Amino acid sequence: MKPKHLLITTLLLLVLLVTSGVAFAQDDWLPPDVAGAATQSRPRPITAFSDEEIIIDYYFDRVPQGQTGLVQVQTLDERALAQVQVVAFGRTVSFFAVDGEGFYGLFAVNMEQAPRDYPITFEVTFEDGEQRTVETMLKVSLGQFIRQDVFIPEDRLYLVDPVIERNEFARLGSILANGIPDPLWRGPWIYPTQGRRASPYGIFRTFNESVPARHTGWDMSVPLGTPIQTMGAGQVAFAGQLDIRGNYVLIDHGGGIFSGYAHMSQIHVTRGQRVSQGQIVGTVGSTGRSSGPHMHWEVIVNGQWVDSYQFAEMWMPTTDIELVHNDG
Repeated sequence: MKPKHLLITTLLLLVLLVTSGVAFAQDDWLPPDVAGAATQSRPRPITAFSDEEIIIDYYFDRVPQGQTGLVQVQTLDERALAQVQVVAFGRTVSFFAVDGEGFYGLFAVNMEQAPRDYPITFEVTFEDGEQRTVETMLKVSLGQFIRQDVFIPEDRLYLVDPVIERNEFARLGSILANGIPDPLWRGPWIYPTQGRRASPYGIFRTFNESVPARHTGWDMSVPLGTPIQTMGAGQVAFAGQLDIRGNYVLIDHGGGIFSGYAHMSQIHVTRGQRVSQGQIVGTVGSTGRSSGPHMHWEVIVNGQWVDSYQFAEMWMPTTDIELVHNDG
């Protein structure tokens, strides 16, 4: 090829790459070392409240719909903190203690939470019994959700029935409401498998041009039979067949955090079994409401389905932790 023609061809390829940037961002490949940590480096916190006794730091400036934000509460005087309870979006959030760093907690924002500023109430208890109530604000911003048409094969078309979906959510909700209070994870999360990102979390789906739904996780295009590993240590809360999710494994990581893996061809764990990070829990399949082999990966935090990639890649404290659980 002549140098002039080579230059023109190179320029055209660069234009195609730039103009298709969004598509490439949604179809990027995961790192080959799937056993490596998915988390980012520790970000600089933003102080939401501070006085002579306590400081409250946000590790975010806002939380988009469907995402999760990390909060830290520390004491500034000689007294130690005994407990931190936080009411956010009408829920009591469980905080956990990290030696030398105070308490951390997670704010999980529903994908349909209205974008605006919300009051957050902190109930802080010192070891000497004194209690403090502090109110801050949390900004919820719009999530960037796309629309997608999905076509389900005729033999599975009955699974687009909204009643079936509501019943499945209700069944899972009863499991999520009885999670293990103490955290079982002790370090950064990892990706469940290697593959191309396909359908994003939170998208507005229309099944067979008629039935609308929202997507609770990420779909990854991976070959049939590919092993799926758990993103963190925990206990199997469910391992069996569901109408929509097909062969499904739900891992309780403790402290209000669950991860789910759907549409499996095979399940390799049983309910109640303790699993370590990276343990194989099943293999990729196309069971349930599926149009082809893929892995559906979802994360639930404090009862809310959140963006699994954003959660896994969010910085989290890595030292041994002890959950302070609110039974109220």
